[in-house]
Amino acid sequence: MSLDMASQSPRSMPGFSPTTSASGPQRRRPMSMSFSSNVLSTPFQENQNSETSSPSSTRSSSPSMTPPGSINRSQSNPTLVQPNHMLSPSSGHIPVRSGNSNHVHNNKSPASFASPMDILGPDVTGRSIFEKPSGIVPLGGGMLAIVDEIKHCLMIVTNRGQMVQVLGSQGNGVGEFQFPKAICTSPNDHYVISDWWNHRIQIWDRQGRSLGHFGTRGSEPNQLNGPVGIACDSKGNIFVCDFNNHCVKVFTAEGQFVRQIGKEGSRDGHFLNPTGIVLSAAGEILVTDSGKHCVQVFTQGGTYLYRFGEWGAEPGQLNCPSGIAVDSHGYIYVSNRGNHRIEVFNPSGSYARLYGTHGADIGQFDEPMGLAVLEDGRLAVCDSGNKRIQMVRAS
Repeated sequence: MSLDMASQSPRSMPGFSPTTSASGPQRRRPMSMSFSSNVLSTPFQENQNSETSSPSSTRSSSPSMTPPGSINRSQSNPTLVQPNHMLSPSSGHIPVRSGNSNHVHNNKSPASFASPMDILGPDVTGRSIFEKPSGIVPLGGGMLAIVDEIKHCLMIVTNRGQMVQVLGSQGNGVGEFQFPKAICTSPNDHYVISDWWNHRIQIWDRQGRSLGHFGTRGSEPNQLNGPVGIACDSKGNIFVCDFNNHCVKVFTAEGQFVRQIGKEGSRDGHFLNPTGIVLSAAGEILVTDSGKHCVQVFTQGGTYLYRFGEWGAEPGQLNCPSGIAVDSHGYIYVSNRGNHRIEVFNPSGSYARLYGTHGADIGQFDEPMGLAVLEDGRLAVCDSGNKRIQMVRAS
């Protein structure tokens, strides 16, 4: 095994301006920067000479990764029409276009949110143990692993919100984070975490030990520029949404580059700031494309299959989608970050229903991000703007 353990601090972060014009979204191209890469032959070898400089961002704010074309948050929240039924697995794949005239209705009540005990984070005083939870993965036994991008750490909590362990701190050294975005677990039960501002992937074991990291900032095959969503397959290969390089990169469990899926562009199979990724039971790769406001689907080998979703505020439409999850029946859940809700799609990609509106009450969201389906079938949502985790239960 060989991991690239060089740690580099960015001089400045490429960004995008959320502006639009009559001709469509206008995008600023990322700055072209190059950093050297040192590959060490010792597996998971720690770099004792990491740079100690840190970006000027404070703990109260994180680097923006909102792509162009997003809805202006100063405008009033759009009226959302909630369809009353999520198709059951036995009802088949019924194509349902987005738009108010094509909803699925019947006499069943809409899915509801569970009791307040299914909200994790705030204590009796209203203060939260989270600052901005961005990624979540269930660990079994009623335990959850959650990364908080403002606290720059990995938290292990119970499904009742009790803190068990806090791992990591802010920085660019070994075992330190700069705005971690997402987390998954590998087949050998390691935590795999995207370390956004350090442009690397970190590996931790279940005992809370940092095993190392790979990646440096750049656009070469083995480099990353703002990694966000992350997933592992059954062989331990690591799939990374390389946000500012506009692609998905695949690495071995040891951090060796395998292949790239997609590239920057407007064609199907190309990306504009991919953010979330999940592998379905059938082996398909589903990627939320935040700049194109859709979900793109590929074979595990990287061949483009199809896409669903489009920009807008109507049910079934997306605005800067982020997290994505698939349940045991194949239903697809997408964090509709710009519209502050969760969109649900049938296994075929047709629209099924949505959860939530914008706000801070139970069942409302403010910029939802990471998603995870729990053992009991509930959906855990990183309600990042409200500093909490919400558990959605369908009635």
